[in-house]
Amino acid sequence: MLRYFVLIFMLPTLAFATTASLQFSSESDRLHYQHLINELRCLVCQNQAIADSNAPLAEDLRREVYDHVIHGHTEADIKQYLTKRYGDFILYNPPIKTITYPLWLIPVLLLAIGAVIFMLLSRRGTQAPKLQLAAEQQRRLRDLIESDD
Repeated sequence: MLRYFVLIFMLPTLAFATTASLQFSSESDRLHYQHLINELRCLVCQNQAIADSNAPLAEDLRREVYDHVIHGHTEADIKQYLTKRYGDFILYNPPIKTITYPLWLIPVLLLAIGAVIFMLLSRRGTQAPKLQLAAEQQRRLRDLIESDD
């Protein structure tokens, strides 16, 4: 039991061990590398950054990002290279393009449709008792008129 407890607390340090073994020429390169691997999505894992993934493809992507960083490529160059190769899905924040309009607009459209349906249903719910009340009042008026005759 103690062995598992220690292992659970050691796992986060193992993730940093791979970064620590990489050699960077400067601290800014290391920070640049860390920033990039946290912004890129693992293509195999479900919604996980390549920094957090243990998939073989994520390891390859980390190595590829490392190679680009040590060769002095900018963040924009690295992202452009990776999106050409893997598509916009590799980015956590895909750019707004004509092809990605549905990704950005469908949630807003569904929210608007839901709001309209909610308003219509709530309006119908408040009108129904008023109509019943009017019918009840009409019945009472008829009863009063009939009783006076």
